[in-house]
Amino acid sequence: MIYPPLFVLAFAFSAFAGTSTYKLDFGTANSPVAEGFQAGEAVSLQETSDPVFQVADEKGANSLQIAFQGAVGGFSLGDESKPLTTDGIYTFKKPAVEGMDASAPDEAINIPFAISGLPAGSLVTLYGVNAWNAEGRAAFVSLGDSGMVDLAASTEPKPGSTAFDSFVSVAAKQKVGTDGKLAGVFSNSDGSAPRAEGQWGGLILIVETP
Repeated sequence: MIYPPLFVLAFAFSAFAGTSTYKLDFGTANSPVAEGFQAGEAVSLQETSDPVFQVADEKGANSLQIAFQGAVGGFSLGDESKPLTTDGIYTFKKPAVEGMDASAPDEAINIPFAISGLPAGSLVTLYGVNAWNAEGRAAFVSLGDSGMVDLAASTEPKPGSTAFDSFVSVAAKQKVGTDGKLAGVFSNSDGSAPRAEGQWGGLILIVETP
């Protein structure tokens, strides 16, 4: 029997060792991107079907996929001084009839998403930031069993900040199952009266491997 070299075995078990940090700045192809974040491009002010974002950790390794199941639009105000809170993604609602206001807050828009490619048994923590300076339209986000969390209290990080102090904690240490996935919901409502839209500027993921 031929055994693989020890260094190959070591490499195979080194992926996701310890803690991996991911930072994704949602927006459009023309959006400014926050320093230290990766761009998460969505189609600008249009309906998209099941948008998917790929993000690597801060070392450029251990790629994850964040896939949405529903209509998600992208927007940008082009403000380079506030790259996280003035561009992002939103819960897109297509007008039922011509002339209808697509932003009328008459229904909850719940868009499921899933993070995949996670190591089984790892613990995932999610932070989020609102977009468009909120304007009463900040998103609600859940992950795992966290319940819906309002992003309205988050603010644009100060230059040089790690962003944790200005983001909202959505979910802490959610355990990943054997399928390597965690499910969540992106919405304009937490079950109460819906907002005109749910707007989400960016996220930070912490993946801890025991």
